[in-house]
Formats: sequence, structure tokens, C-alpha cells
Amino acid sequence: MTFRDSRRAPAFEMVSSPARDCNPERVRVRSGAGCGQRRSGSPCIVVPVLQALGLDDVAERVYRELLKDPECSTAELASRCDITAARARRCLDLLLELGLATKSRTVRHSVVPSDPRIAVAQLVRSRRAELDEAASTGEELADYFREGRLRGDPMRLVEVVEGAVNVARRAVEIVEGAQRAIMVLNTPPYVTPTQSQTSGGSESALMSRGVRIRVIYSAEALEIPGYLDMITADVAAGEEARLLRSLPLKLVVVDQSTAMLPLTATDSGTESSAVIVQPSRLVDALSSLFEALWLQASPLFGAAVPADRRTTPPADSVYLLPPTPEEQQLLELLHAGLKDEVLARRLGISERTLRRRVVTLLDRLGAGGRFQGGAQAVRRGWL
Repeated sequence: MTFRDSRRAPAFEMVSSPARDCNPERVRVRSGAGCGQRRSGSPCIVVPVLQALGLDDVAERVYRELLKDPECSTAELASRCDITAARARRCLDLLLELGLATKSRTVRHSVVPSDPRIAVAQLVRSRRAELDEAASTGEELADYFREGRLRGDPMRLVEVVEGAVNVARRAVEIVEGAQRAIMVLNTPPYVTPTQSQTSGGSESALMSRGVRIRVIYSAEALEIPGYLDMITADVAAGEEARLLRSLPLKLVVVDQSTAMLPLTATDSGTESSAVIVQPSRLVDALSSLFEALWLQASPLFGAAVPADRRTTPPADSVYLLPPTPEEQQLLELLHAGLKDEVLARRLGISERTLRRRVVTLLDRLGAGGRFQGGAQAVRRGWL
């Protein structure tokens, strides 16, 4: 952001006059003075600054004169500002409407200024609220604009991106432009060997500015060495992660307005082309698909059991005590449907030790197999 040198900023200099020190015909421009300031030995400087609050230059001159002399009559204001009495009355009516002045309680048909520290602040807040409403209306109008453009040229709906490098670059650009939310269906193959999520640093920066990130992973993705550790770190940073055995496609939806999904893949598995979909009913449908899959998916790593679903067992019953953190983690991984090899690698134990822990857990649940164990865990509120 750059700032203009105030020493070179022109100011309106008023040539002093005994009765009409606000005569607009006596305004001239000179340098070296600040807005609304008076320097020793120099005429007064008046620059309109309240136009954004609804005052034109004449009304602002009337307002300033009224502030300097609250007992000034309408005729005197008209004389000092070199305007007609009717124009002065219209200016006073505007000040009353904006709350910058009130009717006097002691002098009939007289107007007195309100405390500008309060009145101007209230007016600024009111204008901000109006601007916020206008901004929201702008989004609605933008929808009309986009729909009109799509009717004229349906090809504007999509952007086709060719080449793995370009696909990866555009994916990063779309994700980093998120303002509210990102929804991801994450399943192999990936554009590059290290491509998986929104990338650690970028994802942390997005969440730090309030962007909600939800990712559904396929079980196949978790079989990639080191991938579970990456997901665990992202979940600890604030990502919401869930797991499904398989996903129908890869997808990124940003702010429920822009979507990106692959079109084709190379023989090696990486996407050779992708399509970016602009705000439309198609994006709405893809968002709905994500939400439906989100409801079906299982939470990953650290999903707390709601307090109203937890069992309160007798203190002397080892079989009914709540699961330990290690057992809770094992339950979540089993519920996700991962292979024993992946489970053992994630837990850092051998497959023999894993099977022994599973048997112990099933015994606590009073289950004869993993399927029954899952049902018992859900019934007790452990999942």
C-alpha cells in the first residue's frame, strides 16, 4: 500500500472575511496545509471530508459553522456561508435526518448540533452496515451476471487444464484462494509423488485465517507409506478428516463455488487433464455429493465419543471400562476397514502383536469376531 506525500496534497484555502469566511467563491488551492487545519498567520483551511456520510460541501460548511456557533440562526448561517435561507434550512433538515443535529428544547424552530464524537461515530457505523448489505447484494448480482454469461456462452462454465504440471499449479491456485471452506475427496493416483493434500504449510495458513478444511480419504490412500502420519499431523492442526473404503472420484470444492476434478489420467496414473467448474448448478451437485459421502465416512484419528453416548460402567468391571487411548485408536483404524499390514505399520507393531491386541479388544467387547466387535463398540458409544 502506498501513501501520497501530504506535503504535496492540495488543500482548499479560504480567504478570511469578517462575515463570510465560508464563501465558496473565495476558495483557492495551495500546498502545505492539512485538511481542516488553521495555521498561525494563515487563512482557514476547509476540505470537505464528510461526503461519505451523506453531506455535500455546502451542508458540511453549514455543519461546521453550527458547531462553532450553536446559537447561530438560520439566517446567520445562510449569510456566513453565502447561500439562501431556503438552502440553509434544507441543510439543517439533512443534519437532523442524519443525527448530526437536534431540535433545540429552549428555542423554538432552532437547531443545535449533536456531540460529533457520538453522532459521527454512529453515522459511520450505520454507513458500514449499509455497505455490508450492499456487498452481500453484490454477491447476489454477481450470480445473475454469471448466469447471464453462461446463457450467452455455455463454454464459460468450465476450464479444461492440460498437462500434469498445469493441473498441479491450478489446483494450488484454487485452494489458496479459498475464503470460507474447502472440501476434498482424496484418493490415488496423485499428480506428483508427493501431492496428497493441500500441502502442510498452505493448509496451516488457510486454517489460520478461518478456512474450514474437510477431507475424505480412501482406504487406498492410507496404504501409501508415511501417509497416515501426514494425515495425523493435519488433523492435529485442525483439518477434519474422514475415511471411506473407496471414493468414486477425486474432487476439490472451494467455497462451494468452484470445483476441480480430473478428466483423464496417464498410463502412470497421474492426471493429464482436469476440469475447473465455475459457480453453477453443477458445482452445487458436486458439493451435495461430498456432503452425502461425508455422512457415510468414518472419522479419522481423535474423534471424541460424545458424552451422552458413553457408557458409565461399574468401577470393578474391566470389560465395561471405557477404552484406553490405544484401544480407541485401534478401534478407529479397524472401523476404517484398513488391512492388518497397514494397521500394524501405522501402530508401529508387528502383525502378530496387532492380532493379539485385536483379540484382547474383542474379548473386552464380548464379541466373537471383528464385525460383531464393531457393532458392540457402536452400541457402547466407543465409536
